[in-house]
Amino acid sequence: MAELIQDVGAGKEVDSKETEDVESQSLSELFNLGWRMQRDLDESDYSDEERTKKAIEMLEKASRMVDELQIFSSNEDLDEVATADLKFIFLPALLAVLVQHLSYLPDSQLNLVLRRQHLFKSFLSRCRNYGLWQSECEDDERGRDRKSATKEKGGDQGPACLERLGARRQAKIQRHQRRREIDKREKALWEAGASEGDGADEEQRRQLYLTSINRWLFIACDELESLSEEVQILQHQQSLKEQVGMNGAGPEATESKRVPLKPFVISKQVAQNRVFGPGYPSLPSMTVVEWYEEHKRKGILPDRGIPTTTLGNGTHDDTKGDKDEEEDKDDEDSLQRARQWDDWKDTHRRGWGNRQNMG
Repeated sequence: MAELIQDVGAGKEVDSKETEDVESQSLSELFNLGWRMQRDLDESDYSDEERTKKAIEMLEKASRMVDELQIFSSNEDLDEVATADLKFIFLPALLAVLVQHLSYLPDSQLNLVLRRQHLFKSFLSRCRNYGLWQSECEDDERGRDRKSATKEKGGDQGPACLERLGARRQAKIQRHQRRREIDKREKALWEAGASEGDGADEEQRRQLYLTSINRWLFIACDELESLSEEVQILQHQQSLKEQVGMNGAGPEATESKRVPLKPFVISKQVAQNRVFGPGYPSLPSMTVVEWYEEHKRKGILPDRGIPTTTLGNGTHDDTKGDKDEEEDKDDEDSLQRARQWDDWKDTHRRGWGNRQNMG
């Protein structure tokens, strides 16, 4: 693994074969170098445009050589494919991942996304011919087709939709767990020296390539799902631009039609005072002396407990005395009744008269 995968970011010397002419290298050399450069770019913290283009050039040349040599056929089984040729099955997936590292202009983004989508589908088609396509990938793609068809019919609602979303989420979780297991298995095979240059036997190299194919199947399934959504968004944006162009309303015309905004002043305190007033407590409008003088002038001052009648008037005193006598009399009667009631309760317990269970 150390010979096949080198860390460019760590400053190690790049293999001299990378600088050689692509035309002078064999198919196996082109693939191994392109594969190694792709892994270096994924593990690196920065993007290298020149190195990415070089790797794409090598893998595109290798892809053309695979087509010319007709290494793969739809009439043969996986057991009939030579071990040295198994690694070329996931060559389109390597190209699709490398295209992602290319810098692009906004106008060419849709073309790059469509190219990546085509490469991943080509890889899945090749795996399907040899019976390598994982069942969950196939179910996931069919589920996306059913979901799009359901949306067109307007029936993406109700309990059935929730069940479908739950099953899809569970399938993603299981696929993620299996991918982690495959990553560990592939790393163990690399560390065990199953690469072509480490003197490994054919069975170990075949196991390494089959494990790598399964790993790329999981990657392709996840990437295709996100790419299909990205294609829809980009196509919608492109259609909007075309509609704007057909209407003859470019960005300059749109800006000229805009009504200028009316300037306004943002004053939180002024707006707050209009709604809530000056605050609590309110500011006083007069002093206590001013309030007293105003009420005194209007004759509405409180009596402060001072009687309004004079002492020489006996009518008020007589009326008050009569009321006191009546209150004393009422007090004697009520006191006598209360005493009699207490005596009666002492000799009559509560509930004695309830003979018919009426209360």
